[in-house]
Amino acid sequence: MTANEGDDLEEEYQDVEPDFAHTAFAAKLSINRNKNRYINIIPYDHSRVILALQENTPGSDYINASYIDGYRRNNQYIATQGPTTTTLADFWRMVWELDCPTIVMVTKLEEEDKRKCEQYWPSYGSTTYGNVQVTLKEAENLAEYSIRTFSITPLAGQSSAQMPVREVKQFHFLKWPDHGVPNYATALLHFRKRVHLYHPLKRGPMIVHCSAGVGRTGTFATVDYCMERMEGEGSVDIFNFVQQMRYKRNYMVQTAPQYEFIHEAINEAITCGDTSIKAPELKDWLAKLTPDSETGKTVLEDQFKRLETASPHDEEFDCTVAEVNKDKNRVNKHLPANDQRVVLSTENDQCDYICASYIDGYRQRNAFMITQGPMEDTVGDFWRMVWELKSAAIVMLTQLEENGEEMSRKYWSDTVGEAAVFGLFHVELTSEVRDLGDYCTRKIKLSPISNPQETRIVTQFHFTKWTRSSPPESAKPMIDMIDELQRVQRKSGNQPITVHCNDGLGRTGTFCTLYYVLDRVKTEQVVDVFQAVKTLRIQRTGLVDNLEQFKFVHTATMEFLNTFSDYQNFK
Repeated sequence: MTANEGDDLEEEYQDVEPDFAHTAFAAKLSINRNKNRYINIIPYDHSRVILALQENTPGSDYINASYIDGYRRNNQYIATQGPTTTTLADFWRMVWELDCPTIVMVTKLEEEDKRKCEQYWPSYGSTTYGNVQVTLKEAENLAEYSIRTFSITPLAGQSSAQMPVREVKQFHFLKWPDHGVPNYATALLHFRKRVHLYHPLKRGPMIVHCSAGVGRTGTFATVDYCMERMEGEGSVDIFNFVQQMRYKRNYMVQTAPQYEFIHEAINEAITCGDTSIKAPELKDWLAKLTPDSETGKTVLEDQFKRLETASPHDEEFDCTVAEVNKDKNRVNKHLPANDQRVVLSTENDQCDYICASYIDGYRQRNAFMITQGPMEDTVGDFWRMVWELKSAAIVMLTQLEENGEEMSRKYWSDTVGEAAVFGLFHVELTSEVRDLGDYCTRKIKLSPISNPQETRIVTQFHFTKWTRSSPPESAKPMIDMIDELQRVQRKSGNQPITVHCNDGLGRTGTFCTLYYVLDRVKTEQVVDVFQAVKTLRIQRTGLVDNLEQFKFVHTATMEFLNTFSDYQNFK
């Protein structure tokens, strides 16, 4: 978005009525005041959610929650505050009484040392809130969001055999700062799609909450409304929907940046389209790839071209381009952004810089540390990173030399049983397995020179049949390697995987993308290579740097699906 466009949207946002002069008598009653998290965010009488009045309990019909109309129906959403210690029971009573199947949570429990929401669900087993028993049945924790499945049942006046049970899913988005907005809309659009794949329209409203129930809550509801309207009639009207929401609950979409973010999200959805493919349909989809009659490009070529739209801002690179660090970069393009770079300790006055970035996987934040092939002057920093971040696995995707050019300095000892010194560490090759086809594995014992009794074993997976000019002929060896890698990861606590090729971009990005895509296939039975690359490039530009690598992820995923029975434990 250009600066002028941002200014225009800010002016438009200021024209939205912030607060209508509706009555809010119920919210202001003395008996209800302690149920409001913030004194200025209260529901209007005409749109508030009214609970069943409990006998001998004045004010028991009140909860700080408002009905919001959606595209498909009136009262499609309930916008509410994050539950407080005094409203936990009321929250679950609302879920039960209104038969709400879906809860969308767009806040963390704590942010910047401030309590934003009480945990209103059990971490395991069952907990009773008022007269509603809530049981955690399943928790799916991913890098960008979590999905929790609950069974809920009312206890009052029911024998155990008669108690009705309902399923409720909570979708908890983890990448949204209070008052701010996500850096990019990609993750939220994916999250919103997961919500809709589950939400049953024949049951009650979708509950959406942040802390106050207006800013992030209103932003999510607006994006959701606009996506539904765009899918239904091909148009959007952000301004009037925000105005409509505020008629029902004050301050919905609380800041101008949130208003601008809605436009960015819808623009991204229009520009990128829906690139997901159901896993069973991938084979037919790939078979039908033919050049467009007008552009002469295939769908894959068009998608790869569109990926150029995601790039961090220039000012995010000041540390990586600093003069003192330039000699530590093998190439001087697509360097780590400040907020994603791996920061080493400065103990003993050592420099904290290494040309490496954290990259999220599908399931795990900071699943990978991607880096260049170590150079003569950075091998010590490489092992310092592996040690400090407790990485138990290294994936090497290059030969030490290709066509007479160094791709990576050798960073392990030459002979099994012998140790070499790199920087502050003893590095001993303890075993090597070379009969695995296109890759080999090495066990490396790492210990600090200052404390040789403290040792760790690191497993290196060295894929040897992948050059800069062309991807592997078959993906099966790489899929086998990922299978073995994931077993090592489970045993070692799933610390970040160190991944490198020569520059830490092309082959490294392709490997991480494939890893991400396969994890999503196994969870959602959906293939979306475009969004996977887009998500990774937001964290480090230049990943998957040519069309052949982009195609390889598709064909590798197809190869995985064709032999899925071989990988039943591949989870």
